[in-house]
Amino acid sequence: MVFSKASPWTGAAIHTVTASYLAWTMDAYDFFLMVFVFKDIAAQFGTSIPRIAVAVMLTLACKPIGAFLFGRLADYFGRRPILMLDVLLYSLLSFAIAFTTGLWTFYAVCACFGVAMGGVWGIGASLSMETIPGKARGMVSGILQSGYPSGYLVASLVYGFFMPR
Repeated sequence: MVFSKASPWTGAAIHTVTASYLAWTMDAYDFFLMVFVFKDIAAQFGTSIPRIAVAVMLTLACKPIGAFLFGRLADYFGRRPILMLDVLLYSLLSFAIAFTTGLWTFYAVCACFGVAMGGVWGIGASLSMETIPGKARGMVSGILQSGYPSGYLVASLVYGFFMPR
């Protein structure tokens, strides 16, 4: 087993992989929870679901911008502080989406949310790969990749539990 006493894994490596996995999981959770409530958002803004779905396009289209910007910042200032900043930003922007008062503001905040989402994978994965033993990179890559479907699962459970109420 990779986490045995004979393993060269350090506490920092385990914490880094866990934090990166959870950051990626919460990234997906925030994104998919918004997608699940499209009908409610459309009703709030008095528009159609396809017009609300433009927000998904903007969010996903802006992710490469965030990957580039946060990747450059991480190379310059270090991966750990920039990953923490990135998680803070996408969390704040996800929260801010709930308080948008118009469709165009909603679009703008979703685009900014996409920029913040874009930095999570690259920084988290590279930080993790730098801290773990080389033999564990394949397994850790799989663990990190499973964060996105895990976020979808958590979002669907939260939606299923709280929306009917």
